[in-house]
Amino acid sequence: MCIRDSALTGIFARLNTQIDTVFLSKLGCVNTAACEANVGIYSVASKITLAIQFIPLAFVAALFPAMSEYFVSDKEKLARTFEKAMRYLMIIGFPIAAGVIVLSPDFVPKVFGYDFKNSILPLQILMISLTFIFLTFPIGSFLNATSRQMRNTFNVGVAVLINIILNLILIPKFTYNGAALASLISTLVILILGLWAVPKVVKYNKRYLILSFAKSLFAALVMSALLYPLLGKLHFVILAVLGAVTYFLTLFLISGLKKNDIQDLFMSFKIGKR
Repeated sequence: MCIRDSALTGIFARLNTQIDTVFLSKLGCVNTAACEANVGIYSVASKITLAIQFIPLAFVAALFPAMSEYFVSDKEKLARTFEKAMRYLMIIGFPIAAGVIVLSPDFVPKVFGYDFKNSILPLQILMISLTFIFLTFPIGSFLNATSRQMRNTFNVGVAVLINIILNLILIPKFTYNGAALASLISTLVILILGLWAVPKVVKYNKRYLILSFAKSLFAALVMSALLYPLLGKLHFVILAVLGAVTYFLTLFLISGLKKNDIQDLFMSFKIGKR
């Protein structure tokens, strides 16, 4: 049952990331050439988003054994591990998403060419989605580690269905931007359904996660406010480094990041390797 559910979840997850491209190749365009152009524009945005997802994937893969062990031996540690995983992926995800949103008008034409400037808006929409995608990884890992594979499969399956419906509605009207919006909404569905399921296993500190979310968001907004006026005046690589320093410094000043967090983050990987 577990293997079958995991395989089905993987199929649904794959569909959720690929179905928009399939619909773009058929809908919202007057001819084959226009469809291919839409797919090409959207592919730039989707490939960047998918490439970044190796970060939460590696993180939760390391934590999965610990979650499985704590589910059997210590529910309190399981809850704390889940909270920390969510918080750390907020801390990591927000600056990446905000940085790409602000810098994309500069680096997309330079890296991919001016012909792909229309990829900027769908990329920005998908970067908003990325902050929530990061959070779906520890939730999915948690559900799998606590023998809730069927619930995880159901959540992803519902998101796929909603994604298909939204693609049918939005792509004919907004083409690649509609596909990005459909992806964003389907990601939110997975997140909401997952957060609804977790308390049925353990009680986690919702206030802790909301406060962590608010602090990470605030630091990302400060970073964005600094970078935006400098866009085009400095190379985007320099701006990315400056943005990272600003983000983590701001987060440290508002107590959203503490000295022991980095050590704790590495310890999370070590626990997962036991």
